Amino acid sequence: MCQHFLCGWCPQRQFAGSKVDIGKCQKTHIELTRLGFNDASPRRQMKYYKNYSRILDKLENELSFRIRRSYERMQIQVQRNVRQRRERNNIGSLEEIDNKIAKLTKEIEEAKEKEEDAKTLEFQLNSCRKKRLNQAEQEEEVLNSLEVCEVCGGLADKALELIRSHKDGKIHKGFMRMKEEREICTRRLKELRDKLQRSRTPSSSFSSSASRSRDRRKRKRRKRKRSKSKSSSSSRSSSSSRSSSSSRSRSRSYNEKEKTKK
Repeated sequence: MCQHFLCGWCPQRQFAGSKVDIGKCQKTHIELTRLGFNDASPRRQMKYYKNYSRILDKLENELSFRIRRSYERMQIQVQRNVRQRRERNNIGSLEEIDNKIAKLTKEIEEAKEKEEDAKTLEFQLNSCRKKRLNQAEQEEEVLNSLEVCEVCGGLADKALELIRSHKDGKIHKGFMRMKEEREICTRRLKELRDKLQRSRTPSSSFSSSASRSRDRRKRKRRKRKRSKSKSSSSSRSSSSSRSSSSSRSRSRSYNEKEKTKK
C-alpha cells in the first residue's frame, strides 16, 4: 500500500510520464484503505506523514529549480525570436536605427544651414522613424509573448488557447495539488505531535508515582531488615549472658563440693 496515498496524495502517480521525474510508484492505491489508516495509532501516522512531508519538500525544491531554469530559457528564447524577426524584415537592431536617425538629423541641419534641399534626407529620416517604431512594437510583442508560470515553473505562451491547455496539463495540476497537500500535511503533523504530547503526559506522572511507591517499599524493607538484625543481636546477647551465668553457677557448685570433701 502506498504510504503517500494514505496521507492524501501520491505525487509519483500524478507526475508519471511527465518531465517531472520523481520515480514510479509500484504500490496499490485503494480508497477504502484510508479509513483504516485514520484509525491507526498516532505514532504510525506520524511516521507516514513525515515521509510524506519529505517528498513534498523534494517537489518544492524541484519547483524552485524549474522556475529559475524557465526564466533563463525565456531570455534565450526572446533573444532568438527578436533576431529572427530582424533577419526576416531585413532590419537592424534598435540601436543601429537610432544611430542612423541621429546621423540623418545632423545632415538635415547642415543642409539647412547651407540652404540646400533636404527633402530627400527628411524622407529618409521619417522612414527610419517608422521602421524604428514598428521594430520596437514587434520586439515588445515578442517580449510579452512568453511568461513563466509561478505555479508549476513552466514556460507558457500567452495565447489564450495555449494558456488553457497549459493549465489543464498534468504538471500544472500536480504542483497546484502539491501546495494544497503541504498545508494539510503541516497541519496534520502539528495535530499528531500535540496528541502524542498529551498521551505522554499522564504516563509520565504514572511512572513518577510508581517510582515513588517503589522507593517507599524499599525503605520499608530496609527498616524490617534493620529491626530483624537488632532483634537477632539482642537474642544473641541474652543467650550469651544466660550461658555465662550458668557456667558461673556450675563453677561455684563445683567449688563447694570440693570444700565439703576436704
